[in-house]
Formats: sequence, structure tokens, C-alpha cells
Amino acid sequence: MSLIDAFLLMLSFSLFFLWIWLLISVFADVFRSEDLGGVAKAGWVVLLVVLPYLGVLVYLIARGGGMHERGVARSKAAQAAAEQYIREVAGAPGTASQLAVPADLKDRGMLTNDEYSAEKARVLGCEGHRGRGRQRPAHDAMLTATAPIAVSPRSPCSRAELVITVSGSSGTATDVHSVTATV
Repeated sequence: MSLIDAFLLMLSFSLFFLWIWLLISVFADVFRSEDLGGVAKAGWVVLLVVLPYLGVLVYLIARGGGMHERGVARSKAAQAAAEQYIREVAGAPGTASQLAVPADLKDRGMLTNDEYSAEKARVLGCEGHRGRGRQRPAHDAMLTATAPIAVSPRSPCSRAELVITVSGSSGTATDVHSVTATV
């Protein structure tokens, strides 16, 4: 095999893969186009299957400019949806950030201990009742903490977790339910 034959072989493979990519792009555009009806889509598919080279050439001449515009519109819509999702997820304040404001007000002396306890119970979702001068949760709170722990300095790929489950009332841990370690 000469050098020219090898070059022509590489060129033909490159053009073949370019052709496959172009055919798939045209099929995708046909099926994603909202301005084409079912009969028009079927017509384009038949033309692309029966006469693929001519069908792709005619499609690119007739609708090629719109392929880019439709692709840009789909990309912008997907980007806007992703940004909206991120805003919704990131914008939701967590429990810690909701407790930071009352804690700051309590530290500056603007809230009493009872007011702070009431706000803390509201944020944590505890339905409290007045009894002996302080808020109490209606039920014991259960907390499970999971933390990675080092197994061995010689095996950096090893992974382990330590899980501790405790419960208690009014912020005090009274009962350790389980301690498990998984390697």
C-alpha cells in the first residue's frame, strides 16, 4: 500500500464519518422541528431513507439555515431551564441560614431566650407547647450523622463511614440508638 493509497483511505473514512454525522443531524432536526407536521416529517424521512445523498442535499438547501436557528433556540431554552432550576434549588434557605438571623438577634439582645426558643422550634418544625416556661418539641427528635473515616494510610482507595443515630428532647441527646461502621 502506497502513501497515496493510505491518504485516500483516511480521507474516505473521514468523509464517511462526516456523512454519517450529517445524516444523523438532519434526522434529528426533522424530528425536533415543531414547524413540520407529521406528513412533512414522514416525507423527509422517506426521502432520506430512499435517496440519502440527494435527501440530505435537498434538506440542507431547503431548511439548512433554520437548523442552526432551531439549535440555538433549543440551547437557550435548555440553558434557561437549567438556570431556573439552579435558582430554585440554591434559593431555598436551609435550616442553618434560617436559624442564623434569630441567633444573631439573640446575641445582640434583641430577642429573649423564650422568643429565640419559639423561633427555633418553628424553624425546626417542632410543634411546641408552653410548659414550665420553655418550648418543648411534641416528639423526640432523631438525628443520624454520617462521616467518612480513614481506614488505613497504606490504602488510600479504601473508604469507610461511621453512622451514629441519637435521639433526644429539647436539644439534649438522651439515647444512642446505633453506631455502625461500614468499610
